[in-house]
Amino acid sequence: MVAPTSQVAPSSGTVVKWNSRLAGHVPHDASYYSKCLLGGILACGLTHTAICPLDVTKCNMQVNPDKYKGLVKGIRLIVAEEGSRAIWKGWLPTFFGYSAQGAFKYGLYEVFKDQYANMLGKENFEKYKGLVWCAASASAEFFADLALCPLEMVKVKVQTAPHGTFPIAFGQAWSQMSAKKAETGFPYRSLVPLWSRQVPYTVAKFFFFEKVVQLFYTYVFTKPKETYSKGTQLGVTFASGYTAGVICAIVSHPADSVVSLLGKPANKSKTLGQIIKETGFVKLATKGLGTRIIMIGTLTGLQWWIYDTFKTALGMVSSNALVFGANGYIGYGIALGLRRAGFHAYGAIRSSLHSALLVKNEIEPIVIESFEKVDTIADQLVKCSIIVDAVAVVSAGKQRTQNGKLAHYAPLFIFTSGIMTYGDTSVNGLRPLDETIKPNPQTMEMKAREEYENLVLATSSNIVHTTVIRPGFVYGSHGGFVADLFYSEKPAVIHGRRDKRWSWIHIDDLAEGYVLVARASRSLVSGQMWNLAAPNDNPTYEEVRSNMARASGQQIEYKEASSSDETPPRWDTDSIINPSKAIEQLGWRPKHVGYIQEIETYYKSWAAYKQQQ
Repeated sequence: MVAPTSQVAPSSGTVVKWNSRLAGHVPHDASYYSKCLLGGILACGLTHTAICPLDVTKCNMQVNPDKYKGLVKGIRLIVAEEGSRAIWKGWLPTFFGYSAQGAFKYGLYEVFKDQYANMLGKENFEKYKGLVWCAASASAEFFADLALCPLEMVKVKVQTAPHGTFPIAFGQAWSQMSAKKAETGFPYRSLVPLWSRQVPYTVAKFFFFEKVVQLFYTYVFTKPKETYSKGTQLGVTFASGYTAGVICAIVSHPADSVVSLLGKPANKSKTLGQIIKETGFVKLATKGLGTRIIMIGTLTGLQWWIYDTFKTALGMVSSNALVFGANGYIGYGIALGLRRAGFHAYGAIRSSLHSALLVKNEIEPIVIESFEKVDTIADQLVKCSIIVDAVAVVSAGKQRTQNGKLAHYAPLFIFTSGIMTYGDTSVNGLRPLDETIKPNPQTMEMKAREEYENLVLATSSNIVHTTVIRPGFVYGSHGGFVADLFYSEKPAVIHGRRDKRWSWIHIDDLAEGYVLVARASRSLVSGQMWNLAAPNDNPTYEEVRSNMARASGQQIEYKEASSSDETPPRWDTDSIINPSKAIEQLGWRPKHVGYIQEIETYYKSWAAYKQQQ
């Protein structure tokens, strides 16, 4: 076996050990595992409760096969003898028991899978992935059955006891099982046979599900998984789950029969060995198997469908993101950031001249005649759960918001605005403005943008979730607002007051903000505004001018604003914002120290880019 993988971080030379928890679309932290736990509750608790009539019939067929000889006949007999409500006996312990089991089964599976993967290292994990799936699912089920066993014993007793001999109400049934624990073996007499049933079942469930999904995307749907619609992906999930469920039913049925027989009054003093010997393996493996195959196949398919739907709704699985204006400085930076974070990124552009750059950076270009005609790319929209508008053209943005309904799965629509919408922030002193401050735009253009921001946020619904990001002035790499000053062949001129201040943000930090918004739960970001700028990175215009001149060796002159020139008022105002909301709620942490502090680095980048043009 090869040694666990280590990687060298290019920026520092530090050896970084591969970590499975950080290798996926979203980091596997406490929040992720908690969501998996909740998804498991929904997947198992709801589905097992929904098929309670099948379970009642199946258990009676196992306990008394001479009387209950088939699914339909069994249901009819139970209804005829005990009434129509009898097929729902034990639904409450079923719900509580399998909700608890599902929480541990799915939640701990993710934990153990990451733990075992990290113990092996990347190369060994890829080589022995199937064994990791098996070991993780078996470990998770071990603990899940500790939670399930007492409730499963109550359920089986309620469902199989002859009519009128045992209470049906959950509370009374629990009390009687506990009071007669010497006779019933409550709460853990059934634990060993439960492990014998559930551990093989769960290993088969997870292993064959993962394997069948892999086969589907290898031989049936041969394009990258992320390129298919959410409907197609969830269809594959259900089909794979159903297939795995059939295998699970066959593998675990003998032990399931034993669990049911333990609840039979005639077997209360018998050992497991006696019950197995008297019944015979053939009967244990076949009686009620057809019913259980139907039940478990449907059950497992629905469980995986619910679980994956839940994870998809919370942005926990791989997603497609489409960025309008991906050839622009900001749009390209956002698309690149999303791709690096594991998204399948599409870039909507108006000219094929930029396609090669996008393809080279793993961004799939989509050439569109006009950004307003989004209906022409409906096939791409239905594949995306994240739509980013980095064009900032209000009329086109309206079209894109209104057509968000084209997406098969309700997307998150992110509109890229800017801090100039606030107007002159100096009216509030030097206090940075947060998202609660109402803007005071100073031009018709900025007023129109503010109106559109409000329209975007008001559009948020169960059809399309919307959010607005107001970045500070962006710098870094080869572009940014001030890049043209470096490119100038003659003395550059900048306008406005020398003491004015703007908030700044590096393009990589901005892209990381978009990634965090895209990954966050929709309930957190839907209908919300986000300021993104580095805290306290708001140098005066004079500091910007003098440092740019020093770094470039060029002369950069001022032109004070006057009533006779055409300098827009917005360029002569302070624009300082507070990004605390993004820092506290999204966990956003800008990594670049500031525009002035590393200006030589940015100048070299700009200069190198210019030489290539």
